[in-house]
Amino acid sequence: MLLNCERLRKNKVFMDNLRWDVTPEVLFKPRFIHDPKDCDLAKETQGFSFYIDYAEDITPSLMVMKTYALRSKTIGEIVDVPKELLLNAVKREGVKSYCGMYPIDEAVEAWLKERLGLK
Repeated sequence: MLLNCERLRKNKVFMDNLRWDVTPEVLFKPRFIHDPKDCDLAKETQGFSFYIDYAEDITPSLMVMKTYALRSKTIGEIVDVPKELLLNAVKREGVKSYCGMYPIDEAVEAWLKERLGLK
């Protein structure tokens, strides 16, 4: 699904459950629920988060992921983000890919917060 920030900003469920702390690294951390007391592990990533989808020689895309009960699904691509902003985020020193998923950086986060009316 193609999305823009204006559409997301108007979605109360999305805005109320937006997670800036869930990165691909956090998402891919192994979590196993064997005991009822482990159920809180599912809440570590629950909500909506952003990541950058990128492979060498392909234009990066800003994606929205929904995670619930330890299941994740990419629900759409943000189409109104400057591609140069995304490319800078994936090319910065020390950034790590998780299966082609990159975390957003401070510049992308600031851009998103401004467009989502959070600044």
